[in-house]
Amino acid sequence: MDAKRLSVYVAFVWTVTLANCREYKVGNLIVEKCCYDSFAFETSASAITIALDKLKEDGVLQNNDNISFISMVAELPSESAGAAVDMVLNKQVDAIFGSPASRISIPVGHLTTFWNIPQISWASTSPELTDKSTFKTYIRTLGPFTKIGIAFVGLFNRFDWKQAGLYMDTSNDICNYATQGIIGRFRDYNITVVQYFQFVKTVSNEDIDRTLRLFKKSARLIIICSPEKLRDIMIAACRAEMCNGDYVFMMPAALPTDNFEKELFWHAGNKDDEEAKNAFKYLLYITIARWPNEKIKNDVLSFQKDVPLRMLQQPWNNSFALDNGYLGSRYAPYLYDATYLYGLWINHTITHNISVRDGIKMFEFAANTTFVGMSGPVHFDEVADREPFYWFWHFSHPEGYPRIAALANTMSNGAEVIETSNWEGFTWQTANGMPPKDIPICGFAGEYCPQEREESTKLIISVCTCMMIVIILVMVILYIIRRRQMEDNLIRMKWKIDIADVELKRSKQIFGSRMSNSTISVGLNSNHSGAILNTVKAGLYKGQTVALRTVSKRYTTLPRSSLIGLNAMRDMSHDNVNKFIGACETPTDFCVLFGYCSKGSLQDILENDEIQLDWLFRHSLMMDLVNGMAYIHSSKLVSHGRLKSTNCLVDNRWMLKITDYGLGYLTANIDPPDIEENERFKALLWTAPELLRLEKWPPHGSQSGDVYSFGIILHEIVFRMGVFPREHMIARDIIDRVKIGETMLCRPDTSIQVLDINPASIRLMELCWMENPNDRPPFSTIKTFMKSKFQDVDRNIVDVMIKRLERYANNLEELVEQRTQELLKEKKKTDTLLYRMLPPSVADKLKCGEAVLPTLYESVTVYFSDIVGFTTIASMSTPFQVVSLLNDLYSLFDNIIDQFDAYKVETIGDAYLVVSGLPNTNGDLHIKEICDMSLEIISCLMEFKIKHMEERKLMVRIGIHTGPCCAGVVGHTMPRYCIFGDTVNTASRMESNGESQRIHLSEKAQLALLKCGGYETKYRGEINVKVKLYELKLTVIETTLNEDNAI
Repeated sequence: MDAKRLSVYVAFVWTVTLANCREYKVGNLIVEKCCYDSFAFETSASAITIALDKLKEDGVLQNNDNISFISMVAELPSESAGAAVDMVLNKQVDAIFGSPASRISIPVGHLTTFWNIPQISWASTSPELTDKSTFKTYIRTLGPFTKIGIAFVGLFNRFDWKQAGLYMDTSNDICNYATQGIIGRFRDYNITVVQYFQFVKTVSNEDIDRTLRLFKKSARLIIICSPEKLRDIMIAACRAEMCNGDYVFMMPAALPTDNFEKELFWHAGNKDDEEAKNAFKYLLYITIARWPNEKIKNDVLSFQKDVPLRMLQQPWNNSFALDNGYLGSRYAPYLYDATYLYGLWINHTITHNISVRDGIKMFEFAANTTFVGMSGPVHFDEVADREPFYWFWHFSHPEGYPRIAALANTMSNGAEVIETSNWEGFTWQTANGMPPKDIPICGFAGEYCPQEREESTKLIISVCTCMMIVIILVMVILYIIRRRQMEDNLIRMKWKIDIADVELKRSKQIFGSRMSNSTISVGLNSNHSGAILNTVKAGLYKGQTVALRTVSKRYTTLPRSSLIGLNAMRDMSHDNVNKFIGACETPTDFCVLFGYCSKGSLQDILENDEIQLDWLFRHSLMMDLVNGMAYIHSSKLVSHGRLKSTNCLVDNRWMLKITDYGLGYLTANIDPPDIEENERFKALLWTAPELLRLEKWPPHGSQSGDVYSFGIILHEIVFRMGVFPREHMIARDIIDRVKIGETMLCRPDTSIQVLDINPASIRLMELCWMENPNDRPPFSTIKTFMKSKFQDVDRNIVDVMIKRLERYANNLEELVEQRTQELLKEKKKTDTLLYRMLPPSVADKLKCGEAVLPTLYESVTVYFSDIVGFTTIASMSTPFQVVSLLNDLYSLFDNIIDQFDAYKVETIGDAYLVVSGLPNTNGDLHIKEICDMSLEIISCLMEFKIKHMEERKLMVRIGIHTGPCCAGVVGHTMPRYCIFGDTVNTASRMESNGESQRIHLSEKAQLALLKCGGYETKYRGEINVKVKLYELKLTVIETTLNEDNAI
């Protein structure tokens, strides 16, 4: 046995050993970490200690009786056998409890029989363990499920029923057990099984209907066993008119859950719920009873609450149930009963001086023993299997909940039904409220009322004969009237339209795209009969927008077959078939008018990547196409003949409509058009191979050919890669290979990976383009297939339309949002570029179309700098190196300027001009901003390296002057924001007369800086600077960089 799968719990009920105590060991096979509501260790084990306390309280055991339980997990038959060997041979246990699972108990049962060790099970219900010639020491406190047969016998005896039908799911073990018990008990009590049908849970609804029709003719009482198919069977019974009170359906089941009375077994959350709820009124549910009366019920419920609390105590020390909100399991009372029975056995062995390990003796002791356990009176039959109680449930509650109607007590030899207030709350669904008969009064075929049957038969024959005569007369009259109406319609030609009522709209682009125009106007190929289907145009007819298609005229007078076909086209009316408005004629052409669909063709939509089609949309389009073709195939037109994605239009409600049907009535026997070869073969990509092989195909194609075309369109919808997406193959090559019918058929590729594709789509298209036309499914079958495989195609048309509109609106919103974000990004880029060329305030005025007038600023500070020795550096460098140098240097300067309230005016060669105080004024802080910026520039230049002259240090001269200035925008093409005035010229002179790596201030700039405080300046002397014909006396200040904020 795998040691990793084996857990051992040694549970000593009392840890203190008393003088003269009697020691007993019990092995306990358990299941843990699953089945918490049934027989898991975590929700059941403490039933043992509760029972032991009760045994001592009742005096069955003495205080010096010490019982220890050795629990081992066994989840496989091999594990249980290994655990049993370990328990008996190594641990020397006196008995084994469990396992609660039948398949795990069986191998242990063989071993305990061999060792003659008692084995008590509290949940195994397999009928295999009933064979006590094999399992001689096996005792059960919950009897086998086959015993449910006696409950049915009691029910049948109560209402004097003598026959029934059985309909059982053989793939369900519980149903197999129930079937054995019911058939065996019915045989013992002479109850006849008139019909017995077996099925598996995958049975189809058609098989269910067929079986119920047989039951309807032979049985009034039908026992069903199938948890999975019960609801479907009951719905089918009502639809077979068996929900009239004459029939009673019964369902056997195991031990009910704690919430059984709150479950709606008929509820599935679909449109059939109300029908299912009504059907369940005719059903009786038979389960094992968990208690026989209210007192026991209260005891059991109190016990279930106590189990998690006792699990916290010694010897279990397990808090799982309490931590996770579980009560004691519904099978725990039977473990209690098993423990109590073992306590009685211990007492019996002491009294009668018998070995406690004698399994056969304990088996004999248990047989026919009776005591009151936790689950009520416990009575064992002659093979030591407990006789259960059974509940009969009905579903007549207004909300459809199950309620107990009666209790079956099987403790007596002849099973009887103990009534609970005359089946309180339950009313038979018969007309008089009484239980139905198992056989109709006159029998199922009227065999018990021969005279009445004969008279009834004569009357029925007479009535039927008269009705047949009347029906024949009416049909003849209707045929004559209909024939005359048809001839009338042919003569009047209601489909004919006056050409004067049609107004062409030359600018209207039909079907939404140029591709639709070119594709939809293609005629048939030169090897087949066809018509010249000229360009489709849009027009107006009586205020309605229509699509006009011209067909070359050859007939002087249309033949009768064409007139019949045009009348049939006029009568076509379906949501997924484009309305045929009518036709008119000119001296050379016929003009056919169809409804106009604004979204264009299906091909246009599929090839437009901007239109997002989720699977709801695609499946809806597929279902629309199937519905439309199913209607056409059931109409007088019989088939389409030209089905392709360009002939499938989509209207403004996103509903697919099939167009160009019936044109074969006008195109037959007309010479084909002279069109370009590749276009001619492209038009045949949807055509079935058997039609391609014909020299002259039928003008209306064939139904199987339409199915093939549908398969090609289905591929277009699913993969959205166009029709027949094959690289390196032109249309003619594809058509030739399809026509030949190779071993490896030439079909569109279905191996392309598509996200969330339904595999049923691939299967369907492969069925539709089968080489043999007889192997292709009709559209009625395709419709059924899609409803079963695609969950979203069977929705209400209004819901689908609303969903389509919502999706379309959301798609448009996303497109608008996407375009808006793109526009904002581009605007941001443009603004960023503009703000680099002009001050933001000036740029904003220009964007708004406002004039930017020159402005005089009272006080600003102008910065002027120049590279020392730039001419020498430039002469030693290539033009590219000069540009690279200036770009690196001024990028550094630009980054520094961004940290201050300053505006870069321009660069002229190696000269750099900056101003602060305009266009956004900043009071007296402009001198401070410029000086701080200058200090930062000189500081950064100490670490700046020239890429191609790393050994050379770059130095600048800086001049600063404070004074008035005028600024404005100059020019319209590449406008520049320029500054003018003596302040600019003076700053330039300060730079040109300065020294390298020094910041030179004019006297005015120095005085303005002193007002700000925090800076150190040095007087350097006076110089004369000529500006506009007068001399300005300047004070030259030297910059000191050895201290912070020093100038």
